[in-house]
Amino acid sequence: MMLAASPAWSAGLSPEAINSAEPSKKSLSRDKATPAGVRLQVLLDRAHFSPGEIDGKFGQNASKALRAYAEAQQLPSADQPTDDVLKALRVDSRPITSDYMITEKDVAGPFLEKLPSTMEGMKDIPKLSYTSPRGAIAEKFHMSEQLLTALNSGKKFERAGEAIVVVDTGGTDGEASKTDRVEVDKTRQTVKLFDKSNTLIGGYAPAYYGPRYRRVIRPAFAYYGGPYARRVVHHDRWHRHHW
Repeated sequence: MMLAASPAWSAGLSPEAINSAEPSKKSLSRDKATPAGVRLQVLLDRAHFSPGEIDGKFGQNASKALRAYAEAQQLPSADQPTDDVLKALRVDSRPITSDYMITEKDVAGPFLEKLPSTMEGMKDIPKLSYTSPRGAIAEKFHMSEQLLTALNSGKKFERAGEAIVVVDTGGTDGEASKTDRVEVDKTRQTVKLFDKSNTLIGGYAPAYYGPRYRRVIRPAFAYYGGPYARRVVHHDRWHRHHW
């Protein structure tokens, strides 16, 4: 089934607009996707300060990632992108979007008819699959289904060989491979990465932790820390786990 993009989503969200957008207080929005919001989120993600799902909105998670990035760059923290922060992010001058051709693997499935809404409801599912090719492709590129649809009006995501536009969050593993300590803050719902010199080199938001959310936070460790992280610090108990 093809999800139609609403005017609020699709207006102005073209590759050209996104690649040339300048993030500012005026061009960012908490309530709707903007070209500047997409560009800022992708640049933060590439720098290993992930705002979570790329949806083009400058919400709480993007704000957390921005503050963490400013801290890592030893710049004044701010709720909006400053000139100094943007200058640092613009070192990565690659295009924000890229072309992608849907493969047979993308559409092969199997797909779930409906995803249970609770973690308890998921425990008996043999395989936690996606509900559609569109959902799988969106996750593959760290973006929301709404943004994927808005960038590809009229495209059929269930058709192998279809050419579509996606965001390019392809960073390098350079910083993540230096990770020595992963710090989990339950109150702020964030994960921070530090190297052996205790320098902040990456971050992830949101992060949910606890018995019910253990599966949710683990991908953050796998993506950023992988086999490199040596210990995890939980702010609520200051309990250290050694790999």
